[in-house]
Amino acid sequence: MGLESGVHVSFPGHGGYPADYDPRRRPWYKEARDAGEPVWIPPTADASTGQILLTHAAPVRTAEGTMAGVAAVDVQILRLLEDNAGLPLAEESETLLVRLSTPEGGDEPGLLIVARRDYDRPHLEGA
Repeated sequence: MGLESGVHVSFPGHGGYPADYDPRRRPWYKEARDAGEPVWIPPTADASTGQILLTHAAPVRTAEGTMAGVAAVDVQILRLLEDNAGLPLAEESETLLVRLSTPEGGDEPGLLIVARRDYDRPHLEGA
């Protein structure tokens, strides 16, 4: 959670944030604040771990209705792909997380691969 004052708290606490970390400058904070309602943030790199995350963020208001800050929950994309919801998959299977994306200057949307896992390889790959 980040507050309008710039105070930031994370649970579970794990540290590792850059010295100049300010939650108010992060996409999850700005997008939820500007939307005024809960939003899903496109995949971004975590400031402390560098892992690719999907974030669900929502503005938090005071009893008077003024902006107090933004609360967010992170979902580790690669963990989702690794767990694959217990589906029985063939060894040659791949799991992909994609999002609709229009290239800069283009007008035709396409699919951008955000993360993937190949089941015939012993490791995960992130994009």
